[in-house]
Amino acid sequence: MFMDNNIEYIYHYTTLEKAIKFILPEMQLRLGIYKNTNDPRENKEFFFKLVSENGATFPNNNEELSKLVSKEIVDGVKLLSFSTPNANNHGFDYTSMWAHYGDKHNGVCLQIDKKEFEKENPEIFKGLGFNEVNYVEPYSDYEYNKKLEQIDYDKILSIGIKQYVRQNLRFEKLKYLYFTKYKDWEYEREIRLLVFSDVQTDEYCKINNSLRKVYLGEEVNKNYLPSLLHLLPDEILLQPVACRLGRMITNKDLFNEIHLLKQK
Repeated sequence: MFMDNNIEYIYHYTTLEKAIKFILPEMQLRLGIYKNTNDPRENKEFFFKLVSENGATFPNNNEELSKLVSKEIVDGVKLLSFSTPNANNHGFDYTSMWAHYGDKHNGVCLQIDKKEFEKENPEIFKGLGFNEVNYVEPYSDYEYNKKLEQIDYDKILSIGIKQYVRQNLRFEKLKYLYFTKYKDWEYEREIRLLVFSDVQTDEYCKINNSLRKVYLGEEVNKNYLPSLLHLLPDEILLQPVACRLGRMITNKDLFNEIHLLKQK
Protein backbone atom coordinates (compact mmCIF):
# COMPACT_ATOMS: atom_id res chain seq x y z
CA MET A 1 0.00 0.00 0.00
CA PHE A 2 1.66 3.22 -1.05
CA MET A 3 -0.97 5.94 -1.10
CA ASP A 4 -0.28 8.90 1.12
CA ASN A 5 -3.37 10.91 2.02
CA ASN A 6 -1.16 14.01 2.05
CA ILE A 7 -0.32 13.71 -1.66
CA GLU A 8 -0.74 17.16 -3.20
CA TYR A 9 -0.62 16.34 -6.91
CA ILE A 10 -1.70 13.40 -9.02
CA TYR A 11 -0.81 12.84 -12.68
CA HIS A 12 -2.76 11.70 -15.72
CA TYR A 13 -0.87 10.69 -18.88
CA THR A 14 -2.61 10.87 -22.24
CA THR A 15 -2.08 11.52 -25.94
CA LEU A 16 -1.74 15.00 -27.41
CA GLU A 17 -4.76 14.36 -29.63
CA LYS A 18 -7.03 13.52 -26.70
CA ALA A 19 -5.77 16.52 -24.76
CA ILE A 20 -6.42 19.00 -27.58
CA LYS A 21 -9.66 17.52 -28.90
CA PHE A 22 -11.45 16.39 -25.77
CA ILE A 23 -9.84 17.21 -22.43
CA LEU A 24 -8.64 20.80 -22.54
CA PRO A 25 -11.49 22.39 -24.56
CA GLU A 26 -14.02 21.28 -21.93
CA MET A 27 -11.60 21.00 -19.00
CA GLN A 28 -12.83 17.54 -18.12
CA LEU A 29 -11.64 13.93 -17.95
CA ARG A 30 -13.83 11.07 -19.15
CA LEU A 31 -14.41 8.14 -16.86
CA GLY A 32 -13.18 5.01 -18.61
CA ILE A 33 -14.98 1.68 -18.88
CA TYR A 34 -13.57 -0.79 -16.38
CA LYS A 35 -13.81 -3.84 -18.62
CA ASN A 36 -11.53 -2.08 -21.14
CA THR A 37 -8.57 -1.95 -18.73
CA ASN A 38 -5.29 -3.49 -19.83
CA ASP A 39 -4.39 -5.96 -17.08
CA PRO A 40 -5.87 -9.38 -17.97
CA ARG A 41 -6.73 -10.17 -14.35
CA GLU A 42 -9.06 -7.17 -14.24
CA ASN A 43 -11.38 -8.32 -17.00
CA LYS A 44 -10.99 -12.06 -16.75
CA GLU A 45 -13.78 -14.54 -16.12
CA PHE A 46 -13.48 -15.74 -12.54
CA PHE A 47 -14.27 -19.32 -11.66
CA PHE A 48 -16.03 -19.11 -8.34
CA LYS A 49 -16.46 -21.73 -5.68
CA LEU A 50 -20.02 -21.87 -4.37
CA VAL A 51 -20.62 -21.92 -0.62
CA SER A 52 -23.88 -22.44 1.24
CA GLU A 53 -24.71 -22.45 4.93
CA ASN A 54 -28.19 -23.76 4.19
CA GLY A 55 -27.05 -26.89 2.41
CA ALA A 56 -28.28 -25.75 -0.99
CA THR A 57 -27.84 -28.13 -3.89
CA PHE A 58 -25.19 -26.73 -6.22
CA PRO A 59 -25.47 -26.97 -10.00
CA ASN A 60 -23.45 -29.80 -11.54
CA ASN A 61 -21.28 -27.31 -13.39
CA ASN A 62 -20.98 -23.80 -12.01
CA GLU A 63 -18.96 -22.52 -14.98
CA GLU A 64 -22.00 -20.78 -16.50
CA LEU A 65 -22.91 -19.23 -13.16
CA SER A 66 -19.33 -17.99 -12.77
CA LYS A 67 -19.49 -16.37 -16.20
CA LEU A 68 -22.69 -14.53 -15.30
CA VAL A 69 -21.22 -13.31 -12.00
CA SER A 70 -18.00 -12.24 -13.75
CA LYS A 71 -19.98 -10.23 -16.30
CA GLU A 72 -21.96 -8.49 -13.57
CA ILE A 73 -18.76 -7.60 -11.69
CA VAL A 74 -17.56 -5.35 -14.54
CA ASP A 75 -20.91 -4.12 -15.92
CA GLY A 76 -21.69 -0.53 -14.93
CA VAL A 77 -18.21 0.10 -13.52
CA LYS A 78 -16.20 3.16 -14.58
CA LEU A 79 -12.86 4.49 -13.46
CA LEU A 80 -10.27 7.22 -13.77
CA SER A 81 -6.60 6.45 -13.16
CA PHE A 82 -3.74 8.63 -11.97
CA SER A 83 -0.08 8.14 -11.08
CA THR A 84 1.35 9.31 -7.79
CA PRO A 85 4.83 10.48 -6.70
CA ASN A 86 7.34 8.36 -4.83
CA ALA A 87 10.61 9.07 -3.02
CA ASN A 88 12.54 9.36 -6.29
CA ASN A 89 9.95 10.64 -8.76
CA HIS A 90 7.53 13.56 -8.85
CA GLY A 91 4.81 11.76 -10.79
CA PHE A 92 5.29 13.35 -14.21
CA ASP A 93 8.68 11.73 -14.75
CA TYR A 94 7.93 8.02 -15.11
CA THR A 95 9.52 7.12 -18.44
CA SER A 96 7.46 3.92 -18.70
CA MET A 97 4.26 5.92 -18.32
CA TRP A 98 5.35 8.30 -21.06
CA ALA A 99 6.04 5.33 -23.30
CA HIS A 100 2.84 3.44 -22.50
CA TYR A 101 0.19 6.12 -21.97
CA GLY A 102 1.91 9.29 -23.18
CA ASP A 103 2.08 8.11 -26.80
CA LYS A 104 5.79 7.26 -26.69
CA HIS A 105 6.72 10.72 -25.38
CA ASN A 106 4.54 12.42 -28.03
CA GLY A 107 1.76 13.09 -25.53
CA VAL A 108 1.16 15.06 -22.36
CA CYS A 109 0.91 14.56 -18.61
CA LEU A 110 -1.62 16.57 -16.62
CA GLN A 111 -0.74 17.66 -13.11
CA ILE A 112 -3.91 17.73 -10.97
CA ASP A 113 -4.32 19.23 -7.53
CA LYS A 114 -5.87 16.27 -5.68
CA LYS A 115 -7.85 18.20 -3.05
CA GLU A 116 -9.21 20.70 -5.58
CA PHE A 117 -10.18 17.85 -7.89
CA GLU A 118 -12.20 16.28 -5.09
CA LYS A 119 -13.85 19.62 -4.29
CA GLU A 120 -14.99 20.32 -7.85
CA ASN A 121 -16.46 16.84 -8.34
CA PRO A 122 -18.60 16.41 -5.20
CA GLU A 123 -21.16 14.06 -6.76
CA ILE A 124 -18.47 11.64 -7.91
CA PHE A 125 -16.78 11.67 -4.51
CA LYS A 126 -19.96 10.75 -2.68
CA GLY A 127 -19.03 7.19 -3.64
CA LEU A 128 -15.79 5.32 -3.05
CA GLY A 129 -13.38 8.15 -3.74
CA PHE A 130 -9.70 7.41 -4.39
CA ASN A 131 -8.15 4.05 -3.57
CA GLU A 132 -4.63 2.84 -4.18
CA VAL A 133 -3.93 -0.17 -6.38
CA ASN A 134 -2.33 -3.23 -4.79
CA TYR A 135 0.22 -5.12 -6.91
CA VAL A 136 0.65 -8.88 -6.55
CA GLU A 137 2.70 -11.67 -8.09
CA PRO A 138 0.63 -14.03 -10.29
CA TYR A 139 1.33 -17.02 -8.03
CA SER A 140 0.44 -15.19 -4.83
CA ASP A 141 -2.69 -13.97 -6.60
CA TYR A 142 -3.58 -17.60 -7.27
CA GLU A 143 -3.24 -18.40 -3.58
CA TYR A 144 -5.27 -15.28 -2.81
CA ASN A 145 -7.99 -16.53 -5.15
CA LYS A 146 -8.63 -19.59 -3.05
CA LYS A 147 -10.03 -17.40 -0.29
CA LEU A 148 -11.63 -14.65 -2.32
CA GLU A 149 -13.11 -16.47 -5.29
CA GLN A 150 -16.00 -17.82 -3.25
CA ILE A 151 -19.58 -16.68 -3.59
CA ASP A 152 -22.63 -17.09 -1.38
CA TYR A 153 -24.99 -19.36 -3.27
CA ASP A 154 -27.75 -18.85 -0.68
CA LYS A 155 -27.85 -15.11 -1.42
CA ILE A 156 -27.81 -15.73 -5.17
CA LEU A 157 -30.86 -18.00 -4.80
CA SER A 158 -32.52 -15.40 -2.58
CA ILE A 159 -31.99 -12.15 -4.52
CA GLY A 160 -30.48 -13.14 -7.87
CA ILE A 161 -27.05 -12.72 -9.38
CA LYS A 162 -27.34 -9.02 -10.29
CA GLN A 163 -28.47 -7.84 -6.87
CA TYR A 164 -26.03 -10.15 -5.08
CA VAL A 165 -23.09 -8.70 -6.99
CA ARG A 166 -24.25 -5.11 -6.60
CA GLN A 167 -25.30 -5.27 -2.96
CA ASN A 168 -22.79 -7.74 -1.56
CA LEU A 169 -19.95 -9.10 -3.68
CA ARG A 170 -18.66 -5.75 -5.00
CA PHE A 171 -18.10 -4.41 -1.51
CA GLU A 172 -17.11 -7.63 0.27
CA LYS A 173 -14.27 -8.18 -2.19
CA LEU A 174 -13.75 -4.60 -3.36
CA LYS A 175 -9.96 -4.51 -3.06
CA TYR A 176 -9.47 -7.85 -4.75
CA LEU A 177 -11.89 -7.25 -7.63
CA TYR A 178 -11.17 -3.62 -8.48
CA PHE A 179 -7.90 -2.49 -6.89
CA THR A 180 -5.50 -5.37 -7.51
CA LYS A 181 -3.13 -5.72 -10.48
CA TYR A 182 -0.13 -7.85 -11.30
CA LYS A 183 3.36 -6.67 -10.31
CA ASP A 184 4.15 -5.95 -13.97
CA TRP A 185 2.13 -2.74 -13.61
CA GLU A 186 3.68 -1.53 -10.34
CA TYR A 187 5.62 1.22 -12.12
CA GLU A 188 2.32 3.04 -12.64
CA ARG A 189 1.93 3.79 -8.90
CA GLU A 190 -1.75 4.06 -9.60
CA ILE A 191 -4.62 5.43 -7.60
CA ARG A 192 -8.11 4.99 -8.96
CA LEU A 193 -11.38 6.77 -8.80
CA LEU A 194 -13.96 3.99 -9.15
CA VAL A 195 -17.62 4.65 -9.91
CA PHE A 196 -20.55 2.24 -10.01
CA SER A 197 -22.96 3.70 -12.53
CA ASP A 198 -25.87 2.59 -14.72
CA VAL A 199 -25.55 5.70 -16.90
CA GLN A 200 -25.09 4.45 -20.46
CA THR A 201 -23.54 7.65 -21.81
CA ASP A 202 -20.08 9.04 -21.07
CA GLU A 203 -19.51 10.63 -17.66
CA TYR A 204 -16.85 13.20 -16.84
CA CYS A 205 -14.88 14.78 -14.01
CA LYS A 206 -14.14 18.51 -14.09
CA ILE A 207 -10.59 19.83 -13.94
CA ASN A 208 -11.36 23.57 -14.30
CA ASN A 209 -10.05 24.40 -10.84
CA SER A 210 -7.63 21.54 -10.26
CA LEU A 211 -5.42 21.47 -13.38
CA ARG A 212 -2.07 23.02 -12.48
CA LYS A 213 0.43 22.08 -15.22
CA VAL A 214 0.56 20.34 -18.58
CA TYR A 215 3.85 18.52 -19.10
CA LEU A 216 4.86 17.96 -22.72
CA GLY A 217 6.63 14.80 -23.87
CA GLU A 218 10.03 15.11 -25.48
CA GLU A 219 8.73 14.15 -28.93
CA VAL A 220 5.59 16.31 -28.89
CA ASN A 221 4.68 17.91 -32.23
CA LYS A 222 5.73 21.57 -31.97
CA ASN A 223 3.09 22.59 -34.52
CA TYR A 224 0.45 22.11 -31.83
CA LEU A 225 2.02 24.49 -29.31
CA PRO A 226 -0.17 27.45 -30.39
CA SER A 227 -3.29 25.32 -29.95
CA LEU A 228 -2.22 24.27 -26.47
CA LEU A 229 -1.44 27.83 -25.45
CA HIS A 230 -4.81 28.96 -26.79
CA LEU A 231 -6.68 26.30 -24.80
CA LEU A 232 -4.90 26.86 -21.48
CA PRO A 233 -5.58 29.74 -19.08
CA ASP A 234 -2.53 31.88 -18.37
CA GLU A 235 -2.13 30.53 -14.84
CA ILE A 236 -1.64 26.95 -16.05
CA LEU A 237 1.98 26.27 -16.91
CA LEU A 238 2.97 24.44 -20.09
CA GLN A 239 6.10 22.55 -19.08
CA PRO A 240 8.20 20.63 -21.68
CA VAL A 241 10.34 17.78 -20.34
CA ALA A 242 13.03 15.52 -21.75
CA CYS A 243 14.66 12.31 -20.53
CA ARG A 244 18.40 12.52 -19.97
CA LEU A 245 20.41 9.75 -18.28
CA GLY A 246 17.25 8.27 -16.81
CA ARG A 247 16.06 11.60 -15.36
CA MET A 248 13.38 14.02 -16.52
CA ILE A 249 14.65 17.56 -17.00
CA THR A 250 13.25 20.71 -18.60
CA ASN A 251 13.43 20.64 -22.39
CA LYS A 252 15.10 24.05 -22.75
CA ASP A 253 14.73 24.31 -26.54
CA LEU A 254 11.00 23.70 -26.39
CA PHE A 255 10.69 25.90 -23.33
CA ASN A 256 12.24 28.79 -25.26
CA GLU A 257 9.87 28.22 -28.18
CA ILE A 258 6.89 28.38 -25.84
CA HIS A 259 8.24 31.58 -24.31
CA LEU A 260 8.56 33.18 -27.75
CA LEU A 261 5.04 32.14 -28.71
CA LYS A 262 3.67 33.73 -25.54
CA GLN A 263 5.31 37.04 -26.48
CA LYS A 264 3.43 37.23 -29.79
